[in-house]
Amino acid sequence: MNLSYNSSPDSDPGTGGDNDTLIQTLLEQTYALQKKLQQEDDEETAWMLEHTDIPVLKDLIKELTIIMLHVLDAIGQLEPVNGITISKQFGFPKGSVFKNTRKCVFHFI
Repeated sequence: MNLSYNSSPDSDPGTGGDNDTLIQTLLEQTYALQKKLQQEDDEETAWMLEHTDIPVLKDLIKELTIIMLHVLDAIGQLEPVNGITISKQFGFPKGSVFKNTRKCVFHFI
């Protein structure tokens, strides 16, 4: 993945290199955060796979994303429940709850 940022001299004259440095730093930090979050998801998935002996459940864990699994868990804990309640209870954006619930429904049909 190329994280370099090249500004065009015609794009914003007079700003100097400070903006370029700031943008480059922001890109690098965003990439590092994304990598860390992915690593945490991978660790969580590995932990779940290690702690179950049920083949169907292992297959399901491999197929679903961590957020999808958390949404399913929230539905199980809070039922009857709606997306707004899940969003508030677990700190997920409402759109993510809706999108992942829809993916789960289509996955199980």
